[in-house]
Amino acid sequence: MENKPQCPTDIMEQLNHESSENDKKKELNILTFNCKNIQTCGMFFDELFKSTDIFLIQEHWLFNFQLNLLNELHQNIRGIGKAVDDKDPINPTNLPRGYGGTGILWRKDLDNFINPLDIGNDRICCVELLGSSKLLLVSVYLPCKGTPSDSLEFYNCIDQLHEIVQSYSDSHSIIIGGDFNENILSKIDTRRNKYLVDFMNENSLYTEENGITFVNCSGKGTSTYN
Repeated sequence: MENKPQCPTDIMEQLNHESSENDKKKELNILTFNCKNIQTCGMFFDELFKSTDIFLIQEHWLFNFQLNLLNELHQNIRGIGKAVDDKDPINPTNLPRGYGGTGILWRKDLDNFINPLDIGNDRICCVELLGSSKLLLVSVYLPCKGTPSDSLEFYNCIDQLHEIVQSYSDSHSIIIGGDFNENILSKIDTRRNKYLVDFMNENSLYTEENGITFVNCSGKGTSTYN
């Protein structure tokens, strides 16, 4: 979801600095990706590096002490992330299976334009691009449908997103991408869905209608990523 962002011209000039005339970019390419264990995705980044400038990632499954691995995925990719144990780091000698986490990766040649922001909880990761105009990028992984506590956490995350958008909307264009664990395009008016759609409407955010972008391995659950 976005509020009609424009890519700063000086950032595009940097990306095109060493490109041939035929390879010059006309736009900044941003991909949102629920990777479900980023340590198994090396070939994915090799494949998409040439066509993608920034990756908004969810479910990297890294713990706090492993977040440095985001800078070892590809020689030309840098990144930051948040882990589920950021507030209470897990002992590296007794690890459970990884889960959760958000992050943002970018091409190394964008380093001078990227400013990581320490805002939001571990489900919300943000950076700003500081060029001739400012762009705020937000990677989000919202809670699944389940217990009442999951719903409360969902609403809390939306409230945090609202505060972030309100704080930056006057000075930045904004792009929010990720796994919302909701079908934004659904006609079913659940409380969760309404809370998310109301947030979008209140902040003049919109999404392109690309239909269902996720089907659960059981074949029963679907959602729309943005």
